[in-house]
Amino acid sequence: MLACLCACETRFGAYLVVKGDTDFDQVELYFGKPIDSSGPGSGNAFATPMRGQQSGTIFDRTFDATDLGTIESANHTTFYLPPDEKNQLLGSYVVAVAIAGDSPVGIAELFDFTVPTDVVHEYHLDLTAWNPTTMERWGQQPGCVAWKKPRDGHDPVVAVVHSDDRDCDALASNVDCSDLCSQQSPACATGLTFCNSSPTFCALGCSVNNMCAATMCLPDAACTTPECVGLTNLDERLACGRDKTPLHLELLVDRSAVANNALCEVAFSFSPGVPCNQPLFVNLSAGFATKFNPKISPSTSAPGECLLELTGPSNTIAVDDDYHALVSLAPSTTVGARVTFIVGLKWSQRDICDVGGYQTMPGGRVFTCN
Repeated sequence: MLACLCACETRFGAYLVVKGDTDFDQVELYFGKPIDSSGPGSGNAFATPMRGQQSGTIFDRTFDATDLGTIESANHTTFYLPPDEKNQLLGSYVVAVAIAGDSPVGIAELFDFTVPTDVVHEYHLDLTAWNPTTMERWGQQPGCVAWKKPRDGHDPVVAVVHSDDRDCDALASNVDCSDLCSQQSPACATGLTFCNSSPTFCALGCSVNNMCAATMCLPDAACTTPECVGLTNLDERLACGRDKTPLHLELLVDRSAVANNALCEVAFSFSPGVPCNQPLFVNLSAGFATKFNPKISPSTSAPGECLLELTGPSNTIAVDDDYHALVSLAPSTTVGARVTFIVGLKWSQRDICDVGGYQTMPGGRVFTCN
């Protein structure tokens, strides 16, 4: 579709000169055709992971693998687009995002873009420093981009998305519960329900046109155990699936007999079996939250492990106490369903604070939608 210009030769077509104040080693170009917002559907609305549903001028991305170009680190580069048949279909709008390493460092845009067949057009795209409060780039290739700023004669919000995937979550609108609510977005709700194909998988997600789009995989028991299947309350069914799964990872904690059964340690590092990516509590057993106020995060001292911290108001544990948490992790890619695992917390039957303070008893598994 395009080529990096390395010589001084001039040919018919379009030249994109991308230049900024900061060095970069990649440029991603987002070409877009106007999306007709006059027909039925969501009009000029779209959605991003950070800000949820928005409206503005939207373009349908015209994508080719060569739209992501790698260069030697510099603060400028030039791309050449020959006047072939494919480049006549690119659309009238283009955004250039300059990237250093894995991070965007600048952005520029151009309206009324064309690739002429009989003359030369040279377009200069002067980069503006990347500002995550007004700019957003998300989704896998072909990803999407949005930019909010004052524009003379144009909408202050402009985005390059996909006409059949306005939130760029890799779910086409005909199988997406809400095409204006990205799966990764905390700003809106996708109307999740239990969506399963027992015994293949159990998940939270949505069912559209008899197809399941899973967003979070669950323990099989939530979809196969009769006591769980009969529950209509979401939290109760999640708790049932958690409690009806006998094998799980267990943290055996020591306590002090001379300090009113206080735990010897209140921070526990462990491996769930997969990288601890963006961990979140999905469901906690009774008393776990109110007694311990637990927090979970990736461990900074043991890469790949999770860190469970108990921050009070109490850190005591009794003989019969047995707490469980259903935890979800983000997938290794930017799309796909979150996976889950169960971790338990109970007394180790040691009343002495000497070494360690806890031990990890492996068990159970990570639940995926496979």
